Amino acid sequence: MRPVAALALLVAGCGPATSPPPDGTLVIAAEQVPTWVRNFHPYALSHHARWPTRVAIYEPLAIHTPRGDRWEPVLATAWAWEDERTLRLELREGVLWSDGTPFGAADVVGSLELLRDHPGLDRDGLWRVVEGVRARGPFEVEVRLGHPHLPLLGDLLELPIVQPARWRAFDDPVAQANPDPVGTGPFTEVLRFEDQLFELGPNPHAWRPSPVQRLRFPALGSNEQMLLALVQGQVDWSGIYVPAVDRTWDGRDPAHHHHDFPPLGGMVLLVPAAHRAPTDDPRVRKALSLALDRSRVLEVAASGYAELPHPTGLPPVFAGWGEGLPGCDWIDHDPARAGALLDEAGLTRGEDGWRRLPDGTPWTPELEVVAGWSDWVRAARLVVRDLRAVGIDARLRAWDFGAWYDRVPRGLADLAIGWSVVEDDPWSWLGDQLSSRTLEPVGEPASSNWQRVADPEADAALATFASSREPTVRREAFARVHARLCALAPSVPLYPGPSWGEASSRRFVGWPSADDPYARLSPNGLPEPWIVLGHLRPR
Repeated sequence: MRPVAALALLVAGCGPATSPPPDGTLVIAAEQVPTWVRNFHPYALSHHARWPTRVAIYEPLAIHTPRGDRWEPVLATAWAWEDERTLRLELREGVLWSDGTPFGAADVVGSLELLRDHPGLDRDGLWRVVEGVRARGPFEVEVRLGHPHLPLLGDLLELPIVQPARWRAFDDPVAQANPDPVGTGPFTEVLRFEDQLFELGPNPHAWRPSPVQRLRFPALGSNEQMLLALVQGQVDWSGIYVPAVDRTWDGRDPAHHHHDFPPLGGMVLLVPAAHRAPTDDPRVRKALSLALDRSRVLEVAASGYAELPHPTGLPPVFAGWGEGLPGCDWIDHDPARAGALLDEAGLTRGEDGWRRLPDGTPWTPELEVVAGWSDWVRAARLVVRDLRAVGIDARLRAWDFGAWYDRVPRGLADLAIGWSVVEDDPWSWLGDQLSSRTLEPVGEPASSNWQRVADPEADAALATFASSREPTVRREAFARVHARLCALAPSVPLYPGPSWGEASSRRFVGWPSADDPYARLSPNGLPEPWIVLGHLRPR
């Protein structure tokens, strides 16, 4: 059955998504949830706050786009290292908050101090590196580091800036839902908020107003519902996996339907619980990897849109760093070697053919995945099949996104399909894999390093990599960290995730394209879609 024909059998419509939007309204399907919760907290875990929070309401100092590896100035107009521990920021003048009060250096200083005083807000661990921050004028800020750490720049520049006095007035800034936000972004006014639909209107004081008049967000709980709304013309912009996209989407209206799936997303991973047996043993983690037929995963789950992982396991955006480095010897498909490693680790097969723990207990790990993410669900089924082929009695467990995101970052899953974040510096990839800086206690949500691996040798090399500006020193340090990654196999790369992006130019034009690749078309890599919103205009 054709994908669209199968989807048409699901429902006749998608609730509020079917009502015609007012003129000038951009309809976006960027979050996969069945019902909305009114939360615009800029420092919350991603699934707790609504998508516009870091895209249209709260703005950062600058935004990085992997397309061209460039930075777009936002609230900062310039930045420079004065020495290896001092960063100077020059801020944009003439900016007002949506309540009409002026923006300035005190807001940047106060936003950073808010994270210092409430560590639960400091998701990127800025204050593990920052020593102090001060205003050097009404539109100039100095950030002082306790030790050299060049990758701090990316996290700092993309930090959402808030009104410090407003947030300090909250009883608990960490738990605050912030239903009525005040920001500097182009869309700050909550015009309508219901369980199944909400809309934002323009910031009356926006320094960068948008020709778009309002944003509409229908609640759609699965890839299938999103795709149905997309092909029926109820959604202008989305970022989902679309099977047979040339026929399912582009071919339905070649003049107006566009897609872009560059391999610039994070790596899709099999995340093992490396903090408990038996997956605390690198031999077991390598065996999990060797058991997997990634070519089949790409064919069935990713419909050929993705590519095999680089032999080094690095995301494509960082593959240049892997030139000249040996590949990890556990990336290939080798079930026989996987079985040998499992035997060596004491996970031998019983008479029933299933592997048991060294104490004789059956090993029945659950692989947790997001229900409704159809590409991931297909990948998970193939992973389970391959693990069972080498004697691991794996079981599949699907959760809605909120439940999955409450479990996996806290280290509660045996195995999970997850992602890695790809930022502007390769430290982000290596550090998220095996740095003690990204390690959180089991039960506490981690922004990365969900497998919970920390390696002293990697820490030492990462410190050198982060503190030096010398290319030769950085490459040597990178090689040492990568050697530890290959030795430990902290997580298992499945395939580089495409940056899924679909858009219709029937009502709005100005989308990124091959002729104008100013950003990714995907709405998923926050806060980069801010750049796209600034280019759109009604047809």
